[in-house]
Formats: sequence, structure tokens, C-alpha cells
Amino acid sequence: LASQLAAAGVTFHRAELQGREDVAVARRQHSAEVVVNCLGRGAGRIFADEACHEVLGDLVYVKAQPSTLEEETHLAHISDEDHPDGLAYVVPQVGGVLALAGTAERPLDM
Repeated sequence: LASQLAAAGVTFHRAELQGREDVAVARRQHSAEVVVNCLGRGAGRIFADEACHEVLGDLVYVKAQPSTLEEETHLAHISDEDHPDGLAYVVPQVGGVLALAGTAERPLDM
């Protein structure tokens, strides 16, 4: 993926970020039109957002039948993000593979 994006003119820059202002400075330094947040669990600290936290969960990839879920339902994905006990979703991948995930829980040490 990185080589495909680079061929399309996308550039990648790594930076040590301590806060939101560091993101703005990096964007200006590199004249970036778009900044992609790949901070993962560090995003909550950088953007001072306590609602952003890590979760424990399950993810498994399965090979689907030849007719894909997307073709049958005309949906890009199916999810249940409003369920009070956690997130569950199905996302079609390339090559007839489905990503199945769920059981989002906060770690015990949080």
C-alpha cells in the first residue's frame, strides 16, 4: 500500500507529537493538504480527548463463499456500534475475505 500511495504522489513523514499544536506545525512544515491520524491509542493524549481510549477485542478473517456479502446486500459493511455491550462488525476485504470483529472492552488497568 505504501508503494502504491508513494507512486500516486503521497509523502510520509514521521514526527514526535506532544500535543495538538505539534500536528498543526507538522502540517505547515510539510505543506500538507491532509494529515492522516495513525496515532492509535496515543490520539487521546495528543488531542486531550478522554473519550478516545484503547479497547480489547476480537478480529478474525474468514474466506467467504464465492458470492460476496457486498454484492448480495449492496453494503460496504455491517456494524452494530450502538449496542451497549460493544462493537461488532463485518467488513468485506479483497479476495472474498470477510473481517469479523467485536467485543470491544476497556482494558482492566484503565
